[in-house]
Amino acid sequence: MSLIQRENHVAMIKGATWGTAATPTAGVYVKGHTPPKGARKVITNEDEFGRGMASSAELLEFEGQSGSMSLRVYSEGLESILASLMGQYKYTVDGGGDGYNTHTYKLATGMASMFHTIAWDEGSEVKAVNSARLVSGNFSYADGLNLDINYLGDKVSITGWSNFENTLSYPSKGKSIFKLSNAQVLINGEEAAALSGSDELKPSGIDIAVTRGFEALAVTAGSDSITEPIEKTAPVVEVTLTFPKKETATAAYFNAFNNRDFKKMQISFAGEGEHKMIFNFPRVFLAEAPDFAQDTPIPTTLKLKALVSDLVSLPAGMSYNVPYIQLRNDLTDQGEGTTWPAIS
Repeated sequence: MSLIQRENHVAMIKGATWGTAATPTAGVYVKGHTPPKGARKVITNEDEFGRGMASSAELLEFEGQSGSMSLRVYSEGLESILASLMGQYKYTVDGGGDGYNTHTYKLATGMASMFHTIAWDEGSEVKAVNSARLVSGNFSYADGLNLDINYLGDKVSITGWSNFENTLSYPSKGKSIFKLSNAQVLINGEEAAALSGSDELKPSGIDIAVTRGFEALAVTAGSDSITEPIEKTAPVVEVTLTFPKKETATAAYFNAFNNRDFKKMQISFAGEGEHKMIFNFPRVFLAEAPDFAQDTPIPTTLKLKALVSDLVSLPAGMSYNVPYIQLRNDLTDQGEGTTWPAIS
């Protein structure tokens, strides 16, 4: 890893007014960041009759600014990202006397206005996307649980802020990542009893993709950049489980696909102490026939899509009828109902 990656910083903070950069106070540890380059339209005048060769150039409006980040998932530090990705937040104080609290992030089927200033330092100067919405997040297991996010923003600016070296707070450096060895995948029928150890699957790969339907609108009169993107299509949550070989449990999913069996599912990762991250899916179904690759052994892939559960009563053991994430750590309230919309 190069020096500029190791010593420079990436910061995020929730913004208040679209198009106005907020000064970040907290940083995130990232494995990779591909910021937008600040592209905008340029025209020259060689397209005019009689001009010959171009003699002038004009800068037009900024295009929508797309960027991405790759992060390891620790038990602290991703709270604002999870809130922006899922849409609603609830804080539950420690009830067992162990000092650990629960942060719940529920999928909002329609998002309130939420965006971030994303800033990074390049040597001696700090650049920022003034306002950016998270458009997707992909949790995947590859040497620990990782999260890749994509964002869409208005413009890139050189902020004039001082170097971030001594100004940003970071999550505790002692927190461990979530490992496959401490993961558990449970799945059974949507109307079956609460999930238990007898419902366990043993995948070697786990991928959870949350895609929001945000699209940038055209630049309007009086502005040089896009306005806040609108969520034009419904959010999509998909889960892909890969298995090293075909077994009795995975073989049953061929019939489950053909019978359109609705399932409920929970994927949990345990960290140090009582730190946990739990993905809950009240209703999922096989989005396509399982892939039983013709190899030795027979690798198997299950692709599931999350739905809203419309049962009269919630599926056993589930708190909501849409996907939700629970993060258990020792942080206090991260802004339920103030910074982030409360769970309804």
